[in-house]
Amino acid sequence: MTHTLLIFIAAVFLLAGFVKGVIGLGLPTVSMGLLAVAMAPAHALAIVIVPGILTNIWQTFAGPYFLSIVNGCGRCCWDWRSASGSMPA
Repeated sequence: MTHTLLIFIAAVFLLAGFVKGVIGLGLPTVSMGLLAVAMAPAHALAIVIVPGILTNIWQTFAGPYFLSIVNGCGRCCWDWRSASGSMPA
């Protein structure tokens, strides 16, 4: 990647972050639209998805509801196992 492209990507995320801060949504929409102007949509999608996944994982572990999420996942898996008949009687 050239320095110009990196600066463009940073500017796109700055603008998309500003839009998200003002109206509360739209970071992926704005960033995908603008990045697709300068690169293939598949590359733009990869650039947009990675920060989104990383921040969601971070918020899951740093948030106050982590134990509730773990308990809910455990209950979901337990219910699935019991419904499929793989549990011993």
